[in-house]
Amino acid sequence: MPTNPDTELMRIFDFTVADLEANRAGRITQSQSERLLKYVALFPSLLFHLVYFVVIIVIFRNAGTALFLVIPFELIVYIVLIAVAIHKRQIIKSDVESEIAISVDGGIRLQSRRNGGDVFISDKTLKISLYENKELKKYLGGVASQTQFRVYYIPRSKKIISIEVT
Repeated sequence: MPTNPDTELMRIFDFTVADLEANRAGRITQSQSERLLKYVALFPSLLFHLVYFVVIIVIFRNAGTALFLVIPFELIVYIVLIAVAIHKRQIIKSDVESEIAISVDGGIRLQSRRNGGDVFISDKTLKISLYENKELKKYLGGVASQTQFRVYYIPRSKKIISIEVT
């Protein structure tokens, strides 16, 4: 049976003892659902890109023909970003509605990416944020390489919701 929750892992992945207990039972908690939906909040992301789009227009407003080349490109980028954000939100929303937490056991291998990282455990590849990647890398540097973990995640998005040492 797993040991007591590791407070450092709880901090890194922002979960509570109650969250971990629910995850052990194969469920996600209401607080985890709320955090997951905030994680993919559309408004801040879209607002940032809209401000960026307006700044580009202001910068190039006196550029004449160049403006007509920049605006369509920026508009296409903005539309693609909106579509990606909506798709990610739908996947996480689907996971939240299912209320299912899945677990996988094994040793962890971490790979950094430009916008976060991948956690490899058993035959699964799970996604983590830049912050989680940085903090988990530090954490793993302080534990034995043969340490075994149980990682709880939501199925479609492969987002880690809690983790414990086994």
